[in-house]
Amino acid sequence: MNEYKIVIQEKEHGYVVEGKDICFEVAISSKGGRRQISSVSGYANADDDDAVDISRDDALKVTKFIQQLDPDLILNELVRGGWNQTENEGSELGWWQTA
Repeated sequence: MNEYKIVIQEKEHGYVVEGKDICFEVAISSKGGRRQISSVSGYANADDDDAVDISRDDALKVTKFIQQLDPDLILNELVRGGWNQTENEGSELGWWQTA
């Protein structure tokens, strides 16, 4: 059984993927005719904009799942983005974007 379920699939804009406990939004951008993952965010569920922290490992797992479905999609290094809050400095939680 798959660990993830596709909720929304828009090859040009991204995917919403339901995991066991949270949903992920995987955004896609195009540069020079090549599609790439631009960011990965986590939400409490697919219907709300209730952002939750996700680890880099969770972001990598869901992007690898998406790449199995969409093998032409490029994934560059994921770096931490957002959540510019003092309590999150130095942690691997937040949302992730490509370098």
